[in-house]
Amino acid sequence: MGGFDESFPVNYNDVDLCLRARQAGYEVIVEPAALLRHYECQSRQAGVRLEERYLFEQRWTAWLERGDPFYSPHLRRTQEDAGLELHEPLEPPAWR
Repeated sequence: MGGFDESFPVNYNDVDLCLRARQAGYEVIVEPAALLRHYECQSRQAGVRLEERYLFEQRWTAWLERGDPFYSPHLRRTQEDAGLELHEPLEPPAWR
């Protein structure tokens, strides 16, 4: 896969790697028994670089618009917090 893309030195590098793997026909899986620790921002300042976000969206918009088959339809896709996507009912429930 060539490792992390240096075009993403701060953000999106892990997601980019996983999407490239999926594009190449590999599956990306989670190993729930693995113990990993990521100490965010230990060697850099926090924040999102807009150049990286723009490049990520440019590179992966078509792929992401297809949707992740494992992402819950009840979670937002419009924000990065994975909050609940609340839908108003089309009609009030019929109470008996």
